[in-house]
Order: sequence, then C-alpha cells, then structure tokens
Amino acid sequence: MATPSVGFRLDASQVSRFALTVRLWATDQLPFATAAALTDTAKDATSFVRNGLVDSFKLRNQGLRNAIQYEPADKRGRPIQAKVGVRPWADFLVFHAIGGLKRAKGGGRVAVPTRLVKRTATGRVPKRLKPRTLREKKQLIEPILNKRGLIALADRRTGATIFYTLVDKAVIKPRWPFHEQVRETVEARLGHHFAKRARQALATRR
Repeated sequence: MATPSVGFRLDASQVSRFALTVRLWATDQLPFATAAALTDTAKDATSFVRNGLVDSFKLRNQGLRNAIQYEPADKRGRPIQAKVGVRPWADFLVFHAIGGLKRAKGGGRVAVPTRLVKRTATGRVPKRLKPRTLREKKQLIEPILNKRGLIALADRRTGATIFYTLVDKAVIKPRWPFHEQVRETVEARLGHHFAKRARQALATRR
C-alpha cells in the first residue's frame, strides 16, 4: 500500500470573495495578485506549522522543521494554487496528521523505535541505528519476548537495552493538527495578502 501523503492546496477559489472589488482589472492583473497572495499565505502557513511542531512532538532535533515546505503558486497555472506539505524523507509525520494503521512492507513486522534511538537533525533514524544495520553488525541478539508480550530487539552486550519493539501493526492516532493550522493561517492572512498584492498590481499596471 502506498504511503499516504499530507498536504494543503490554496487555490484561486479562496480569493474569489476578495476579487469583487477589482472586476475592472481582473482580466489582466488578477492572476498575478492571486498567485502572489497564495504564495505569501503558504509561506506564513509553513512558518506557523514549523513553529507548532513543538506542541505536538518532543523535538530532539530542530532540523525536523525543515520537513515542512511550500510550493509557490504560478499565475499561469490552471488552477492557480500554492501547496504546503511534508518532504518525502519525513513521511513518518503523515500518520501523525491523519492517523491510520501502519503495517510493515512484505508482511513483516513494524519496528517501533524506543527513546534510545536518537534521530538525526533531519528527523531520520541514522543508518547505524536501523534494525538491519544493527543485525548486520551483530550488535543485536535474536528477538526476545519481553514482559509485555511483544517481540523486542536487545543489545547483545547488555541484554537489556531495547532499541525497537516489533509489532504486527501499529495504530497511530492523529496528534498533529497540520490541516487545521494551515486553514487557520488561510483565514487569518489570505485577505490581508490579497489586498496588499492587489494594490501593488494596480500601482504597477501599465
């Protein structure tokens, strides 16, 4: 099953209520003002979502903020739209936004990292701490049954350090209000940006 995606599109329909006052110049200036306003709003939404990550996650590495990116709007696009989303390398965030049932590929088990698995500045699990790497280096003993009845991977040297818990499936509840934060930004900022860009377009109109 393909990994679900998370994103938010801001399109021209969202500025229609602001366009009524500029009908006389809409045919040649509205696309520019619309694209610029959508891009400005997408920038604001990206910053808002990045700053809000600390409310949903315990950020060990601030580099995870860079996973949230926007795509500017093109005035020649049909429809004219800007996008706010998550970079592919941080697709693990998707489940935290929409929830769902995560299963391992190929019918295996899902490896759920413990707190001992420190992520990199970009939010990824470093290669040296991935289950396959640990197995190849023979740093892990065979999976053992822990007290909770789950299969766990333990450090061969100590026999007690658990890096991962292996489960058949992992139910992830949504806890990251990505869509809500973007919508909130659109409601608060799009009108302001469109008015500003409309004035700019009128001032530079030939």
